Amino acid sequence: MEWEECLEIDVTHAPKNKETAKALLKLCNARLEVAENIDKKKFPALLAEAYYEVIKELMTALLSLEGFKSYSHVCLISFVKKFYSSEFSNHEMEIIDKLRKIRNNLDYRGIFTGADFMERNEGKVTAIIRKLRKIVASKTR
Repeated sequence: MEWEECLEIDVTHAPKNKETAKALLKLCNARLEVAENIDKKKFPALLAEAYYEVIKELMTALLSLEGFKSYSHVCLISFVKKFYSSEFSNHEMEIIDKLRKIRNNLDYRGIFTGADFMERNEGKVTAIIRKLRKIVASKTR
């Protein structure tokens, strides 16, 4: 879904909120600490889920900083794709969306997938997280 469609359907305007973004950044730091303790060989889907939750919260923080609110994960991704295309490649956006799908399979269907994906992409995922954290941190100073 494109960002413009999201504005019509799943995104609402809200007051810009730097404090919410700071709180979400703090939450992400805690989630990352948990993710570091997951046995990635035994539970790759849980690692993917943990990383996705971090990314989702960071994208939510960016929306909060810009005065938007959305419960649609697809719209969070569309927002980053639209407004941060110079920071994130299409391939990185595809990785985020794949994490979303792995997380949804796990959370809504109990399907443990993603072992090969995480083996191939964990470094890219952590790089995406570092970039998002840096952007949110710079906007909350």
